[in-house]
Amino acid sequence: MSLLNHQTSLDGGRDNSQIAIDDDDQDDFNVFFEELKKEAKAYGLDEEPSEEDARELFKIMLEEYATGEIFTESQDDEDDEAESRSRDILDQDATHNSATAELSNREIDASLSIGEHTDVTEPLELDLASSETSIKTENKISPASVNRHDELAELEPEKRAKLRELQLALPGLPISRLKKVLKAFESTLSYPSILTLVPILRETLPDHLTSGRLKRMNENNAEFVFQKAEEYRLVDTSLLNSMLQVKTSASSLDDAERFHREEFRRHNLKPTAYSDRLVLQMFVENGRLQRALNFKQSIERDKRTLDLPSYGTLIDYYAKHHQLGSAIVLLKECLALYGSPPSEKYLSSTRVLARQLQMEEKLRLTQLIGKDPIEWLKYGERFLKRERSKKGRRNIQLANNRILG
Repeated sequence: MSLLNHQTSLDGGRDNSQIAIDDDDQDDFNVFFEELKKEAKAYGLDEEPSEEDARELFKIMLEEYATGEIFTESQDDEDDEAESRSRDILDQDATHNSATAELSNREIDASLSIGEHTDVTEPLELDLASSETSIKTENKISPASVNRHDELAELEPEKRAKLRELQLALPGLPISRLKKVLKAFESTLSYPSILTLVPILRETLPDHLTSGRLKRMNENNAEFVFQKAEEYRLVDTSLLNSMLQVKTSASSLDDAERFHREEFRRHNLKPTAYSDRLVLQMFVENGRLQRALNFKQSIERDKRTLDLPSYGTLIDYYAKHHQLGSAIVLLKECLALYGSPPSEKYLSSTRVLARQLQMEEKLRLTQLIGKDPIEWLKYGERFLKRERSKKGRRNIQLANNRILG
């Protein structure tokens, strides 16, 4: 919002008489009036602002701040001072008219320090009007957010209110970047250009990008979406499984197990076989076999069973770690439960290990899981492979040469 917009709001029901300005402020008013006409020309207005309008606006500014030092001797300082003072008036009006200005300082602090933040994305709670959300917010304050709380406590109330409004308009943006956006708006009488805002709002990646940073970014974004889904009551089994997949992909072992144990119960939903598989495969992939077996027992105590891919994951892990006996025990358990073995993706390591130990006949592996589906390929590569050496191809051109001859 610029000086022209503020001046337009003064047009209703005012006295058009000449407004007196002291002789000491006349020079300042002349400079101010010239700048106002330049701004009108930049906006492409057909009519320039009248001197009476300019005098009234100038008089209001003098009365508001009880000072006439709006402009300095330097032309650059004149622009900066007039710009900052005019924006203070407009921002003060906007703050009083905003419905969110009635929030207490405690709610403001909580709204700006929600969740497990990083320096790239920070999921923030938006609905601060409800007491339930406020309680949830207080429980999520972390040591990193305490430092941010101390930093915000030192700010002026007006600046805190402006940051809150920006946070509502740009949820998830870090506080440091919100301050840059606020500075961009304060540095111009009009709206800042797109070239100024793009570098602040776009996502900038570091020179060395690690997998841990990407996992944290993905987890924080998913947490923000999940919180919004809870606000609109859109949480279902598919969404919980998707959120669980994010946590297992980030290898957050304790967090993923807690989410599987508590979140489904909190939303009155039951975990599916896919939910159980995500957690079990996470433990196995991270080498936590004992935790995977304990998780399997907890699933069985809840009168649920693992699916075929989950059994196959355990069988494949045992075979790759040269524990053929444990792999066969789980394989027989899977056959007794489902009457069918897992897919060949999980059985190839068991076949190779049994062949190396010459235990295929003793274990009757073929009767348990069937013949090797790529046995024909192995036989062909060993006995029917074409010879491509120079000696084997020495007479290959005879037939062609005979026809041409």
